[in-house]
Amino acid sequence: MCFSAPVSFVAGGGLSVIGGATVKKVRTKKEIPYAIIPLIFAVQQIIEGLVWVSFASPGWLNIVSTYAFVFFAFVFWPIWIPFSVGLLEQHKIRRKILLFFFFIGLLLGLSQLYVIATNPITSHVAYNSIVYSVPNDYWTPMVISYLVVTCGGCLVSSYKWVKIFGIVSLVSLVIAYEFYTVTCFSVWCFFGAILSFLVYLHFREQSKVSQIRSKK
Repeated sequence: MCFSAPVSFVAGGGLSVIGGATVKKVRTKKEIPYAIIPLIFAVQQIIEGLVWVSFASPGWLNIVSTYAFVFFAFVFWPIWIPFSVGLLEQHKIRRKILLFFFFIGLLLGLSQLYVIATNPITSHVAYNSIVYSVPNDYWTPMVISYLVVTCGGCLVSSYKWVKIFGIVSLVSLVIAYEFYTVTCFSVWCFFGAILSFLVYLHFREQSKVSQIRSKK
């Protein structure tokens, strides 16, 4: 998370707890990718904590942790979110739309992976947050595509809490960009705890629905 190493590590621990509680409510294999989102957020926060620690003595730890965080932020999420939401979906038409979002996310993620692999990526502190220098000649189209696959895909879902996840993701990224433009992707992870709790609420609701149906 932004702000400091202790905050990042504490956030990572808290998200791990939420993630564990979420995974316990999984009923089918198709639910697993969406259910582990809080745990992946936890890993990402711990990685950013290591980025903070690495500034004390820049070296291999800074390079590895910086590239790892950027991989999650720019490559992993635009692929994973539409993929995991698509697996949850049972409505045929919505599932096809989500498959389209997944392919967009896959292309976006792979293009960003190429950028990361062929350019030097660095990190530094600005405004009490971390700036990750990821060169991009098409920043605006990239951000729009990112929003479409990570937020818009969730809005297609037939599940209430998944839709709310998409809305909160969109609002939080807009807030992060508005107030912390140069560090928006780092600050956006500040909202990981809220998003993770929304994932938990989805599975808690589905668990209750399942219990009600089993009693009928």
